Amino acid sequence: MNYKAAQAYLDRKAQKGWMLKHIYLGAIARFEEAESPRHFVDLDLTRSDFDGTDEAYLQLCGDAGWKAVQELRGMLIFRALPGWDPAPIQSDREMEWD
Repeated sequence: MNYKAAQAYLDRKAQKGWMLKHIYLGAIARFEEAESPRHFVDLDLTRSDFDGTDEAYLQLCGDAGWKAVQELRGMLIFRALPGWDPAPIQSDREMEWD
């Protein structure tokens, strides 16, 4: 899995004014027009035991301006809340690698 390639793809779609709504069957992406001309996406990798219920983590991301869209193949896909210009979820490359 190359999550950086997924990030780049979502970034290109966002630059064209599209935001990810949902991914079906692990491969079919549904997009809709972005709510604002500046739309950001970010990905984070999940632990193998992540079950989507880590409320503290999701709240932390939400407080920073990120809305969780979906979990897919070990990736958490986020989009920026309207009007926000949030910092990247992972800003430390060494921690991201870990």
